[in-house]
Amino acid sequence: MMVLNTFLSAKPTETTPENPPKRERTFVYVSAEDIFSPLVPRGYITSKRAAERDIALACLHSPGARVRTVSLRPGKLFLSRHDVALLLSLSSFCGILVIT
Repeated sequence: MMVLNTFLSAKPTETTPENPPKRERTFVYVSAEDIFSPLVPRGYITSKRAAERDIALACLHSPGARVRTVSLRPGKLFLSRHDVALLLSLSSFCGILVIT
């Protein structure tokens, strides 16, 4: 929220004929997708959703120029060798639990 408050309090850049005034600014927040629910604590995802909501409300009620919010929820972009080994061991462990 500190970054958002700084963004909202910043004055727009000076306008010139080459740089006309903008009617809208955009604030981008990188959140998290809820795709690893057994591995990622529920509180982490809940706090990310609360931050998305708080950012949207703060931008909606900000004085001055309109601020549009964008919340990105990227998933896992790549798997390292460690991730593959972890997934294989978890799937083997879960398979043992189901079979026995």
